[in-house]
Amino acid sequence: MKKLASLGCASILALAIVSGGTSFAAGEIEVIVNNNAGGQGTSAYLANGTTMVPLNVVRQIPGISVSWDNKTKTVTVMKGSKMISLVAGQKTAFADSGKITLSMPATLEKGRIMVPLRFIAEVSGAYVTWNSYSRTVYVAKADNRLMERLASGNLTDARRAVMQLPRVSKIRNLEPTPSSLEGQSFTYYFPEGEYKRFLIGGGDVVSYYEVVNERSQLIWTARLTGGAKTDSVLFFKETKAIEESGVRPILKSRLAYFHVMPHIGAASYGFIGPDGTVTELGTKDVTMNEEVVDIPEEQK
Repeated sequence: MKKLASLGCASILALAIVSGGTSFAAGEIEVIVNNNAGGQGTSAYLANGTTMVPLNVVRQIPGISVSWDNKTKTVTVMKGSKMISLVAGQKTAFADSGKITLSMPATLEKGRIMVPLRFIAEVSGAYVTWNSYSRTVYVAKADNRLMERLASGNLTDARRAVMQLPRVSKIRNLEPTPSSLEGQSFTYYFPEGEYKRFLIGGGDVVSYYEVVNERSQLIWTARLTGGAKTDSVLFFKETKAIEESGVRPILKSRLAYFHVMPHIGAASYGFIGPDGTVTELGTKDVTMNEEVVDIPEEQK
């Protein structure tokens, strides 16, 4: 069996512009572009309600190319044949359609060019949102291949594509406690016959997502009580959790589940009934991004 060495926690954790503000806001800001963290030391900051980031962050956004001309101090953004230019220090951007007023200009900070993230992200057609709990900016833009797979009519392939969609969160995120991650196994749950709603259980945390346009949005997440099983939390509203955030889903139909064991490169699968009864149907070898397998017995 092929091991899924890089899967583990990255699949468990929920991957996570800005309102108000005058002048500069204190505290670190994390920027996540299509589930990829910009990393520490990006020097992102808020200025007059605008998130300012280095060029290497906006270069991660699909659908555009971004360049810097040090001689003219100009940032050029290309989307196909369309071009937009921003000159450092000027609050006016220049596009084929005319001038555009910016909330904040591109700025040189300690030898690094900082640009307004939302403006450039929206040029590419990306979705941008701010999580005030974690001070995180999410940028989400799915590529065409993923969108084609979602619309393919093949339930298994659509579910696999959903797992790769950019994830965003507007609620307080919860991370599994390290002691609960022994073995790093996790479980995907989908209402039978569906792919646009799913849960991920890993360690002592379960998270519920819904697909909105080209992204998966975290709707609810909870830390389970000691000894509680994830499956019991999925169905019964009265089940207690140590802590939770967002709106808990009420799921009335049975769920298809896929329990992934990266250390052996396999996933067990089956159904969970509304009463919590688990019916395991088998185990298959799986590879990264194909952890969800076909269940012939599923009502589609």
